[in-house]
Amino acid sequence: MHLLYARFWHKFLYDIGVVSSKEPFLKLRNVGMVLGEGGIKMSKSKGNVIAPDPTIEKYGADTLRLYELFMGPFDQAIAWDPKSIEGVNRFLYRVWDLVLSVSVGKDNNGSEFEGKISRLVKKVEDDIAEMKFNTAIAKMMEFLNEVTGTKEKIPNSIIRRFVLVLAPFVPHIAEELWQEIGEKYSVHQQDWPKYDQKLLVEKNITIPVQINGRVRDQITIEFGASDKIVESKAKESERVKKYLSSKKIIKRIIVPNKLINFVIE
Repeated sequence: MHLLYARFWHKFLYDIGVVSSKEPFLKLRNVGMVLGEGGIKMSKSKGNVIAPDPTIEKYGADTLRLYELFMGPFDQAIAWDPKSIEGVNRFLYRVWDLVLSVSVGKDNNGSEFEGKISRLVKKVEDDIAEMKFNTAIAKMMEFLNEVTGTKEKIPNSIIRRFVLVLAPFVPHIAEELWQEIGEKYSVHQQDWPKYDQKLLVEKNITIPVQINGRVRDQITIEFGASDKIVESKAKESERVKKYLSSKKIIKRIIVPNKLINFVIE
């Protein structure tokens, strides 16, 4: 009802010439309900209300904040899951370890990390504008897995931009990390990091190979590879060969840069 009253009062103020716009909001996005464990609505009578204080005491405010943003789409009902908050907490521990413990290298604009950080910045920037916080965080997790899975030294500029991207989601931890890497107070007074438009498209991507709609393997191909190359690469897979052996391929369906599916008898 408070939204109804907000609109009523705004229109009244417009009618008497106090405000210049007819509507109080450019866009209205309703937040989804947070449900209790098992998808049941929280209520005192059911005794399933989740108080934030114990969670903050155990994990910290940033973990709670990040988990709430990661639970699911902003405008949909989502159920509280204690196991998932543990996963978010582990992610932040890994971030801390990456920033403070990794062997950081000198800045190198030709580094393989430049494309990764550019795609991360662009994705998070777009998702914040669309209030898709859960997919922005998922991209951060993907980025962390990518950079920790390589032996190359991570340039200082990459670490710096990663902390800047984290800042809106985990403000306290980001501030601590910002100072730990030798930057001046405060991370929240910095400009949003820039990205290189030319590096937004990945050179190599991994796509699933399906047999009659079921995923049987994954292959790595060059972005934009022709259908002929994708099909040839898929047929080279030992797992795929097992399903195609002595079978007749009725047709093959290729969604460019997404998947390939063999329909067999």
